[in-house]
Formats: sequence, C-alpha cells, structure tokens
Amino acid sequence: MGKTLNDIMSKIIVTGGAGFIGSHYVFHEAAFPQVQYSIENPVETNEINVRGTLNVLEASRINKVKRAIFASSSAVYGNQEILPINENMQINPLSPYGAQKYIGEVYMKLYSKSF
Repeated sequence: MGKTLNDIMSKIIVTGGAGFIGSHYVFHEAAFPQVQYSIENPVETNEINVRGTLNVLEASRINKVKRAIFASSSAVYGNQEILPINENMQINPLSPYGAQKYIGEVYMKLYSKSF
C-alpha cells in the first residue's frame, strides 16, 4: 500500500482560511474506501474510517461548527435486488467498510441530536 495509518491520520483537511475556528460547515468526505482491504485489515480500516469520523465530529463540536456533512457509501446497503439504491432500503453491509460507513452515519445522527 505504501501509506501507513500514521501517514493517513497525521494529515488533516480543513475547510476555510481559518480552519475549524469560525467555520460554519465541515464536509467530511475522507475514508479508506477499499472493500477488499477492509476485509483483510478490519482493525486498521476501522481506525481510519470510524475514528477519523469521530475525530472530525469532536473537532467540529469543540469549535462550534454549525453543520457537519458526511459522505457515506452505498456499501451500507449491501447487495439489493432493486436498483437504484435509495436511503429507505434495509441497511445490510457485507464488508467492514460498509459497516464502518454505517457507524459513521450513526455517529453523525448521534452528534446532531446530542450537541
């Protein structure tokens, strides 16, 4: 792969010239989106995808960001018989990556309601 967990986690993408401080919105689109790699390395990809989302949410909460927008994945729905996939379908992740993106959705909802 080339990049280690520390390489990925040490880089922070901030929006706006002032970073999080004074920002109104954060678009969280970062992830390690490789399904097969997540099957082979579920702990490492969980650290990147789940902890990374939690880090973004905590930084947003601490800095009073008005809204955080999360890019999920159709992987949370697994294989569906009906296409196109929509958000009303049954959640059924078939890989650690799909489960990690769903956990991100749950954290986003939790933070939205709690903070």
